[in-house]
Amino acid sequence: MKMIHPLVLAIPLCAVYSVGGSADAAELVLVQDGAPMAVIGIHAEASIIEREAADDLQTHLRMASGADVDIIETTDVGTLPADKVHLIVGAQLARDLGVDTEDLEPEEYVVRTVGNRIVFAGHDLGEGGGDASSTVRESAATVWAVGWFLDHQMGVRWLWPGETGTYVPARDTIVAPELDVREKPFLEQRKLRVQVHASPSTEGARLLTDAQRLQLVDETTQWKHRHQMGRRSTFKFGHAFGPWWEKYNAEFPDYFATAPEGRTVKKTNRAKLCVSNPAVAERIMEEWRAAGSPDNWNVCPNDGSGFCTCDDCRAMDIPADQAPEDVWSGKANLTARYVKFWNGLITAMREENPNATISSYAYSCYREPPEGLALNPGIVLGMVHTYHSFDEWKAWSDAGAQLFLRPNWWHMGGPAPHIPLHSQGEYFLFAREHSMIGYDFDSLIGSWGTQGPLYYLITRLSSRSDLTVDDVIEEYCSAFGAATPMLREYIAFWDEFADRATYAVPAGGAVSVDPNGLYEQTARKYEMNIHPIASSWPILPALYTDELLEEAEAILTRAETAATGDTPEVQARVKFVRDGLQHMRLTRDAIALFDRRFRPEGATENGFAEAAARLQDFRREITPRHVVWGETINNYEIRHRYATGLVEAGWIETEGL
Repeated sequence: MKMIHPLVLAIPLCAVYSVGGSADAAELVLVQDGAPMAVIGIHAEASIIEREAADDLQTHLRMASGADVDIIETTDVGTLPADKVHLIVGAQLARDLGVDTEDLEPEEYVVRTVGNRIVFAGHDLGEGGGDASSTVRESAATVWAVGWFLDHQMGVRWLWPGETGTYVPARDTIVAPELDVREKPFLEQRKLRVQVHASPSTEGARLLTDAQRLQLVDETTQWKHRHQMGRRSTFKFGHAFGPWWEKYNAEFPDYFATAPEGRTVKKTNRAKLCVSNPAVAERIMEEWRAAGSPDNWNVCPNDGSGFCTCDDCRAMDIPADQAPEDVWSGKANLTARYVKFWNGLITAMREENPNATISSYAYSCYREPPEGLALNPGIVLGMVHTYHSFDEWKAWSDAGAQLFLRPNWWHMGGPAPHIPLHSQGEYFLFAREHSMIGYDFDSLIGSWGTQGPLYYLITRLSSRSDLTVDDVIEEYCSAFGAATPMLREYIAFWDEFADRATYAVPAGGAVSVDPNGLYEQTARKYEMNIHPIASSWPILPALYTDELLEEAEAILTRAETAATGDTPEVQARVKFVRDGLQHMRLTRDAIALFDRRFRPEGATENGFAEAAARLQDFRREITPRHVVWGETINNYEIRHRYATGLVEAGWIETEGL
């Protein structure tokens, strides 16, 4: 395998470090010709995060060189072998060496050479932003300290969870320069919503043993830690008023939206508020005060339709007095009413707590930036829009909002290789340079064999400010050894197809990006809803034709041939990608057999059942390797009533689909 010795190209935001501070600075030899020249020291009472970091260091040194570097528990660094380099992991032993970790900010970490020792320590955070306990792992800063070394000094890449997705350049000798690194993630929150933890929604959706599921979850947690997922932000998002109907409707019905004639509120936990009613704002203030007037308060509107059509609320809109039916259904522009509402709330809160902030969404019919309105200081918005909304992002920023990126982009494409790498990547970089303070992606459903490059891209762009989109794509492809040119071609093939397909984007309803793109043209031809959550699965037989798949498969056939003489790891990675495409083909074929519009002539209902059974057998085979998270996809299909499950198992009702 080719040896890679990456250089530090730029200093990331929020980082202070030096590498090889002088020409004659002593290097430390960790492994010499495959023999361990170092030990890893951790405190006897090390936390679970510190133990994870030590295991990471030991594992990757072994994968690179074959050397077994011992982990030694101790309370005194003086007891470690004097003839070895000491790799010290954790804050307690670091302090004994004069590396002060008390002044580290939340999520900050250090990597520092002290004599014949390298110290790896960080300010770890548990769930909710507090100090990490032995059982809760949220922001694993000590793991990131080790990860900095593995990334910058050893060229390790974590493409997807599990051993096959871990690329470690081989080297017999591993040498560390003098290091002095102090860094933290430059975004306050890095969150990818994963559903691998969810239990099967029906017995028929079950594919894994309990042991397999635990391993899948553990490998995913490791992958997230290695890519610096976590948060130090205290901002909270999510539908804030779900309990209000049950709590207040009987006594205070005027808190809630007025429906147009002939309409009623049906989803009480999604009920909208009458934001022009001063009593609503005062009730929010009372709940905030009762919670201790914290520095952040979530005021995200509930999801769905049913916005208030009373005269006072419609008078707050720009333009005013939009049609009540359009307002109710979310087709009107309601940004102005919410900006005015938020401005009033934050003004009142800051009179009592000058540090107060409120968080909400720029979403649905209030996702477009306000015209002629500024946001008062202290308003933090999670923006839910397309990855083409450069002007809208900048306008919200210019209006005074602090911005979180909160996309639904990964609901698009179903299990297909939908990887608009340059489109999403360049937008992410733009947002990062224009007031983005964090992100929350909904959702990483687990189509790693087809969409893994997209998941990897976002994680790398959020942890390395010196990388471009093309840099990250090249990192990904370089893990495929002799098949690298073919993987580069394969990824470019699907990146270009994504631009031609131009899916509509889910952002509180479907946002059309290009009515003349292949996706919307095809949806109209077959009278499908253009919303990608509704149609990403059903559209597969029409959009991903045999001709298209055969062209992609031909590239992978050449990749398999090129990898024949390479390492087993390279061959396994090529198979991983091939299995991802095969899974999409099997899914597509099952849908085609179910849907009369695509069913081959002479096919029967039994043919669909047999195809669905083959699909589930394949999911059972590839899920433990993360090619897909089969149970997650089964749950998703059941929830959205896609016709790819085993009908006889009772997963879905076939009538009316």
